[in-house]
Amino acid sequence: MLRQRGKFSIYDYLHLLDQEKKRSNGKHYLLLFLLILSLVCCIFSVSGAPLFLVGMICVNMITYFQEKGRSDAYLSVFYYVLRLLGEAEKLERIHHERLQETFDLELQELHQAIQSLSAFRRGSSILMSSARMSGSGNPLDLLVDYLRILTHIDLIKCNQMFSELKEHREDVDCLHEKIGRMEVPLSIACFRASLKEGWSIPRWEDGGELTITGAYHPLLQHPVKNSIRCQKNILITGSNASGKSTFLKTIALCSLLAQTIQTVPAESYCAPIFRIFSSMTLRDDLEGGDSYYMVEIKALKRVIDESKKGGNKVLCFVDEVLRGTNTVERIAASTEILRYFSQENVLCFAATHDIELTGMLNDVYDYYYFEGDITENDIHFHYHLQAGVAKTRNAIQLLKLMGYETEIVERAETMAQRFLKEGVWRE
Repeated sequence: MLRQRGKFSIYDYLHLLDQEKKRSNGKHYLLLFLLILSLVCCIFSVSGAPLFLVGMICVNMITYFQEKGRSDAYLSVFYYVLRLLGEAEKLERIHHERLQETFDLELQELHQAIQSLSAFRRGSSILMSSARMSGSGNPLDLLVDYLRILTHIDLIKCNQMFSELKEHREDVDCLHEKIGRMEVPLSIACFRASLKEGWSIPRWEDGGELTITGAYHPLLQHPVKNSIRCQKNILITGSNASGKSTFLKTIALCSLLAQTIQTVPAESYCAPIFRIFSSMTLRDDLEGGDSYYMVEIKALKRVIDESKKGGNKVLCFVDEVLRGTNTVERIAASTEILRYFSQENVLCFAATHDIELTGMLNDVYDYYYFEGDITENDIHFHYHLQAGVAKTRNAIQLLKLMGYETEIVERAETMAQRFLKEGVWRE
């Protein structure tokens, strides 16, 4: 329902508010009184009244803009608290017997907090109108803005809301906590109801293996379920678009959901508690000055450093190991990094197109692959995980299916076949 606004959380703003002293409206009431007095003097044609009125208008405008900057700094926290009150009232209005029984105490405390903050919300539209917050250019809204400048009614209301918020600071904490305590189980229940393919509660075994049956990705409309039992680290091969990355994301998501909300999109999940890391969907960092390869090796180094700290086993997911560098060094470095993972406190799931890796990690990795049926005019993927190493390629075939010129496709295929036979690249 609620989310963080900008870079700062609600408690960053509330902490600043706690450090501020209450503000008096005496100055604003005095200026408003003098403005009204100058108008009355003009009505009764008192000598010097027009000059008095012009002077008060100028003083009020100058004072308004001096004070407005300080007031605007708290609009975000006011807006957030008003939203909290709105969401709390929505929860109160839900007439569901099971909900009211489960959250009876929370609902009572929410009601008390809403009542305590009623003065804070009363008349808040003077300061927090939707037109003003959105910067509306409506002529009537502009007229109201001029009225605010002359009368300081929004500054007066801001100081009142500020004082109310400081006085009822504990009620704001109560709203935040109770809404959160209700939202979390309700959100989990809604998520579970949305999992049409089913879900399970994880089973924990310290020092045991990761075993998942019937795992699927909840964002896919027609997911294919897969199962795996990890006795060693896992290296996955397969042709392009065959499902390698999706499988890694599925297992990562299952593990993360298991350890956070006890809800797994799978038929069963059994594992110890992991520290979960990933090196997936990386991109170069222009602002930080890091190339794609630098981003990759930093992500992998983070996993290595974490594995040395002891504690729970690290579960890491690596998609396309070191794809950002040349073939020779990629295979050499990838082999040693993946082997190092097997020696440390790490369970690694890695996906690669480098079939060469499968000949050097037999003792420490189990191999799985995804494959599809390639025909003259189409490729059909099964998305079923199979034990072993992929034996087919489809990168050049995909060029053909995407409409690349025949000359490009045929020459590329000829070069690839020649390299496979002779081990040398040449046209």
